[in-house]
Amino acid sequence: MSTIISFASDYDLEEVKITPAKLITLNEKHNSKNQWVKSRGARIEQSYTYGDTSSYIREYYVYAYGLGGRNISSYVRTIEWVDTEGVFYSEETTPELTSYHLREVNKSARNGQMDYMEGAAYDLGELALTLPEPYKTGYLAISDGLNLIMEHYKEEIREYRERNLYTYSFENAVNNETDSTILNLHDMIVRVPDTLFPLGLTAKQSIIHQLTGVEPS
Repeated sequence: MSTIISFASDYDLEEVKITPAKLITLNEKHNSKNQWVKSRGARIEQSYTYGDTSSYIREYYVYAYGLGGRNISSYVRTIEWVDTEGVFYSEETTPELTSYHLREVNKSARNGQMDYMEGAAYDLGELALTLPEPYKTGYLAISDGLNLIMEHYKEEIREYRERNLYTYSFENAVNNETDSTILNLHDMIVRVPDTLFPLGLTAKQSIIHQLTGVEPS
């Protein structure tokens, strides 16, 4: 395969404007095919390399939220064709969303939120098996704690996943919890401090952030 130096060497601008990015022969830039970078369950960004160079096509979304940060109300979709000479072409669209489409977008995001939390418990458990003590026991305790939380709220989670409209039952159940065992698990640190969350996140903070976008101060 010959090295592609720029999109301009293979396409003229008018051709790019009418060519869907997915019809171009592309290789997934991330570790696995069709893997989206997501935030709060909603897909944010996906990039594809072009040929055997650093040229790539990037698709990303910016969302506006209503209902106190709980529901996506609109979004802007941008596709950028980027090569060694910079952004070759960028197209931004703000689709007019029907109520049906919005329900589907939000339902997909809600399922993504729950998948993220359930996946975190599984991933921590798998990671624990590769670690020496005392880290192994610590990570297993967090994994087990997350699984207990998800099991405790399984009916609220099921409703949250399946309803076409936002339901407050899961959020209210977490905020009004009285079970002492679950309350102790709420305070368990599940995310260490990083650039996004300088103080880290407890289990409860992580759940509320997924549901509402609220970031602890």
